[in-house]
Formats: sequence, structure tokens, C-alpha cells
Amino acid sequence: MGTIIQNTGPITLASNVQLTPVYERFFKRFAVLLSVNGQVVGIHGLMGGEGYSTAEEAVTDIQTFLSEHGVPAISGDQEAQLYVGLLAAENGSAFRLFIRAVALESGL
Repeated sequence: MGTIIQNTGPITLASNVQLTPVYERFFKRFAVLLSVNGQVVGIHGLMGGEGYSTAEEAVTDIQTFLSEHGVPAISGDQEAQLYVGLLAAENGSAFRLFIRAVALESGL
């Protein structure tokens, strides 16, 4: 669980492929940027008026998005990292509760 909390920024899938969790405050929507060689090649959410109102929705649909862009499926651990990264991007109460729960579980 500790590695999930430490990595709340971009998630590296391969040496040149990254997922970046994003929370757009104006629209109150979650999204994920897909970058290859440092260039954004896709946005999961926020396009054409769509978007995800919860981090869970964004993670649930990520595998299809990656497949459409020719990127292999991510692991369960990477999905967990993405979920926590989305909560951190929002910096909302759900993320603060998650951190407290982990701290209590760890005896901190």
C-alpha cells in the first residue's frame, strides 16, 4: 500500500508511455492523459462533454481506452495507483480519508 501512496503523479507503463491523473475543477470531472514520448496522444474523459464524476468511473473504463490506443492493459496495482492519483489530483475529502485510513492501518 505504501508504494501506491508515494506515486500519485504520472504512472509509467513503459519507458515512453505514461498515464497522468487529472481533476478538472471547473467541470468537476476526472480524466487521464495518455502520453507517448512526452506528447499527449489521448485524453480519457473531458472530451466532447463527457467526463467522469468519480475517480472510480475513470478507472473502471481505463482498459478500453488503453486498448483503443494500442496500449497493453494495466495491472491491478497500476489501477490502484491511478485511482489514488485521481483522488490526489482532486485533493478532496475522499483522498484525505484514504490517507487517514492507511495511517491508522499502519499504526501511524
